[in-house]
Amino acid sequence: MNKDFQRIYSQLHYWGLASSQYDFSQRWLGQCSSYYSSMMARNAQPGIEAILSLLARLRSHDEKLKSTDAARTNPQMAQLQCMLQREADALAEHLYDASLQRVAQRHSNQLEANP
Repeated sequence: MNKDFQRIYSQLHYWGLASSQYDFSQRWLGQCSSYYSSMMARNAQPGIEAILSLLARLRSHDEKLKSTDAARTNPQMAQLQCMLQREADALAEHLYDASLQRVAQRHSNQLEANP
Protein backbone atom coordinates (compact mmCIF):
# COMPACT_ATOMS: atom_id res chain seq x y z
CA MET A 1 0.00 0.00 0.00
CA ASN A 2 2.96 2.36 0.57
CA LYS A 3 3.87 2.18 -3.10
CA ASP A 4 0.27 3.04 -3.99
CA PHE A 5 0.39 6.09 -1.74
CA GLN A 6 3.76 7.12 -3.19
CA ARG A 7 2.41 6.83 -6.72
CA ILE A 8 -0.78 8.73 -5.89
CA TYR A 9 1.12 11.47 -4.06
CA SER A 10 3.51 11.84 -7.02
CA GLN A 11 0.65 12.10 -9.48
CA LEU A 12 -1.31 14.58 -7.37
CA HIS A 13 1.86 16.63 -6.90
CA TYR A 14 2.54 16.54 -10.66
CA TRP A 15 -0.98 17.81 -11.38
CA GLY A 16 -0.66 20.55 -8.77
CA LEU A 17 -3.31 19.03 -6.52
CA ALA A 18 -0.92 18.44 -3.61
CA SER A 19 1.70 21.10 -3.07
CA SER A 20 3.74 19.08 -0.56
CA GLN A 21 3.73 15.95 1.57
CA TYR A 22 2.23 18.05 4.36
CA ASP A 23 -0.55 19.24 2.08
CA PHE A 24 -1.17 15.66 0.91
CA SER A 25 -1.39 14.47 4.52
CA GLN A 26 -3.90 17.10 5.49
CA ARG A 27 -6.07 17.63 2.41
CA TRP A 28 -6.05 14.18 0.84
CA LEU A 29 -5.48 11.84 3.78
CA GLY A 30 -7.35 13.86 6.39
CA GLN A 31 -4.49 13.47 8.86
CA CYS A 32 -1.96 15.69 10.61
CA SER A 33 0.61 17.40 8.41
CA SER A 34 3.44 14.95 9.17
CA TYR A 35 1.36 11.78 8.66
CA TYR A 36 2.58 10.85 5.17
CA SER A 37 6.26 11.66 5.73
CA SER A 38 6.23 9.80 9.06
CA MET A 39 4.50 6.80 7.50
CA MET A 40 7.09 6.66 4.72
CA ALA A 41 10.06 7.11 7.09
CA ARG A 42 8.83 4.25 9.28
CA ASN A 43 7.79 2.13 6.29
CA ALA A 44 4.41 1.82 8.01
CA GLN A 45 1.17 0.95 6.30
CA PRO A 46 -1.49 3.66 6.08
CA GLY A 47 -4.44 3.45 8.44
CA ILE A 48 -7.91 2.65 7.22
CA GLU A 49 -9.06 6.21 7.93
CA ALA A 50 -6.35 7.64 5.67
CA ILE A 51 -7.17 5.15 2.92
CA LEU A 52 -10.90 5.92 3.10
CA SER A 53 -10.24 9.65 3.16
CA LEU A 54 -8.01 9.41 0.10
CA LEU A 55 -10.56 7.26 -1.71
CA ALA A 56 -13.38 9.70 -0.94
CA ARG A 57 -11.35 12.69 -2.08
CA LEU A 58 -10.22 11.01 -5.30
CA ARG A 59 -13.82 10.09 -6.10
CA SER A 60 -15.04 13.60 -5.21
CA HIS A 61 -12.46 15.28 -7.43
CA ASP A 62 -13.27 12.85 -10.24
CA GLU A 63 -16.99 13.62 -9.92
CA LYS A 64 -16.30 17.36 -10.03
CA LEU A 65 -14.37 16.92 -13.27
CA LYS A 66 -17.15 14.77 -14.72
CA SER A 67 -19.70 17.48 -13.98
CA THR A 68 -17.84 19.98 -16.16
CA ASP A 69 -16.90 19.96 -19.82
CA ALA A 70 -13.20 20.18 -18.94
CA ALA A 71 -12.47 16.49 -19.44
CA ARG A 72 -14.32 16.41 -22.75
CA THR A 73 -12.71 19.54 -24.14
CA ASN A 74 -9.22 19.40 -22.66
CA PRO A 75 -7.06 16.29 -23.21
CA GLN A 76 -5.00 17.02 -20.09
CA MET A 77 -8.12 17.18 -17.92
CA ALA A 78 -9.24 13.90 -19.47
CA GLN A 79 -5.90 12.36 -18.43
CA LEU A 80 -6.33 13.73 -14.91
CA GLN A 81 -9.85 12.36 -14.67
CA CYS A 82 -8.66 8.95 -15.89
CA MET A 83 -5.89 8.92 -13.28
CA LEU A 84 -8.27 9.89 -10.47
CA GLN A 85 -10.73 7.20 -11.45
CA ARG A 86 -8.05 4.53 -11.88
CA GLU A 87 -6.46 5.26 -8.50
CA ALA A 88 -9.83 5.38 -6.72
CA ASP A 89 -10.81 2.05 -8.28
CA ALA A 90 -7.49 0.48 -7.21
CA LEU A 91 -7.92 1.71 -3.63
CA ALA A 92 -11.50 0.44 -3.52
CA GLU A 93 -10.38 -2.95 -4.79
CA HIS A 94 -7.61 -3.09 -2.18
CA LEU A 95 -10.11 -2.29 0.59
CA TYR A 96 -12.50 -4.94 -0.70
CA ASP A 97 -9.78 -7.59 -0.85
CA ALA A 98 -8.56 -6.70 2.64
CA SER A 99 -12.12 -6.94 3.96
CA LEU A 100 -12.58 -10.37 2.41
CA GLN A 101 -9.33 -11.55 3.97
CA ARG A 102 -10.45 -10.32 7.41
CA VAL A 103 -13.80 -12.08 7.08
CA ALA A 104 -12.11 -15.31 6.00
CA GLN A 105 -9.65 -15.08 8.90
CA ARG A 106 -12.46 -14.53 11.42
CA HIS A 107 -14.39 -17.45 9.98
CA SER A 108 -11.29 -19.65 10.17
CA ASN A 109 -10.67 -18.60 13.78
CA GLN A 110 -14.27 -19.41 14.69
CA LEU A 111 -14.00 -22.84 13.11
CA GLU A 112 -10.79 -23.55 15.02
CA ALA A 113 -12.35 -22.38 18.29
CA ASN A 114 -15.56 -24.39 17.78
CA PRO A 115 -14.63 -27.64 16.01
